[in-house]
Amino acid sequence: MSVLRKTREHYKGLNWEEELKKQKELRRGIDDKMIDRIQQMRTDRLDKLMIVITKSGNGGLIWIFVSLYLYIFMKMHSQAIVLLCVIATCAFIANFIIKGIFTKDRPCDLDETVDLLIRRPLGSSLPSGHSASSFASVVVIFCINPWWGVAALVWASLIAFSRIYLYVHFPSDVLFGIISGTIIGLVVTPIAIHFIGWA
Repeated sequence: MSVLRKTREHYKGLNWEEELKKQKELRRGIDDKMIDRIQQMRTDRLDKLMIVITKSGNGGLIWIFVSLYLYIFMKMHSQAIVLLCVIATCAFIANFIIKGIFTKDRPCDLDETVDLLIRRPLGSSLPSGHSASSFASVVVIFCINPWWGVAALVWASLIAFSRIYLYVHFPSDVLFGIISGTIIGLVVTPIAIHFIGWA
């Protein structure tokens, strides 16, 4: 029997509902193991640091400050407006469209024995809005200056990690946020530059 025929026979006999259930359980198992391992890292100092880092990403706050700095002090008016457009677009897509499609419990909803150090965020766990807006912003900042982009990437990564550490997102939520945010940044940035300019 040829390899192709064997493959066809294998897939023909599959119970797709059962297979999808197995795949979901496998992904959930990886998520649980990763978040449990990260919880073992918790210390008082790290708790305080992660709270500060995660709060800097609330509502894209740190990236809005970056855009204001660019506009007021660096006189990069077009770049600042492009960054604000990307932040706003990403926030709308991630928090209203994607979260509206996916309804997923947060880890803090599933296990209330873990101390929650921040207020429980609203909405679905998928995707991480903090991660999405941060990595969308990184795309724009890289376009402005690669060295600034590296610094932004480091901080965006810390924000993304803090969401797992603080038990409000699973690693897969953060990964989805990173991917979706980066894609939004790559798509929206050139469109915004086309209409706004890049002086």
